[in-house]
Amino acid sequence: MAASGFSTNPMSFPASAIDVSARAGSVAELVAAGSIEISPRELHRAAEVAALVPAGTCAYVPSLPGLPVSRALEAVAAIRQAGLDPVPHVAARRSAGREPLREFLQRAAGEHGVHRVLLVGGDQPRATGPYSDTLQILEEGVLADTGIREIGIAGYPEGHPRIAPAALEEAFARKRRLAAEQGLGVAIGRGMLLEEPLAAGRLVAPFEVKLTTSHAYYFVCAAGSERVRKVALFHDWLAGEVAARSAGQGG
Repeated sequence: MAASGFSTNPMSFPASAIDVSARAGSVAELVAAGSIEISPRELHRAAEVAALVPAGTCAYVPSLPGLPVSRALEAVAAIRQAGLDPVPHVAARRSAGREPLREFLQRAAGEHGVHRVLLVGGDQPRATGPYSDTLQILEEGVLADTGIREIGIAGYPEGHPRIAPAALEEAFARKRRLAAEQGLGVAIGRGMLLEEPLAAGRLVAPFEVKLTTSHAYYFVCAAGSERVRKVALFHDWLAGEVAARSAGQGG
């Protein structure tokens, strides 16, 4: 997954507020493990900003409404030329089509060394092209096919105003799994849920490490209903499945 850390936007300050020669050392120290964001509208300041941070710093490139592929590639090229590591946003609902997206990714990776992108939905109610969310882009495999090796995805730890928590969690889990299957990152998951893709070779466990958790699942029913035949049968089946899977995983 894409690295994360302190993020700042030096371009939001007027030019007179930044004294490159006097402040380069202190600013570079502050963002040594962080990232910055440079808008395609402020590429004329890429070299100035690059002087404030360590070489190779991640520079995220936001997706702007109506920005053509050619202009997005110019932004990536300018940031790379300035000595920074460009990380373009890929906005699903703003993508004009499959071919324009593939062209952009192929050229960004092949011509400008882009190896990481940030997947975002795109802040608009309706899709411009075929993608309504980032999951669809991941499912097509276009990122891995075009040379992208790492991705960043939104986690929404505080929730989303228009998406139910359960739907968010399900989508997040599917994104992590797809990313891992395509070699785009490492995911931590429950062994019980990953047996089939591991056995099929779609996923590989990179470490012989198993983590325990204090969380647990409980079978709950109304008092007395445990004696109802169908409830008792379900309980016994569920307990047997858990016991068998636990035994198969060495407890």
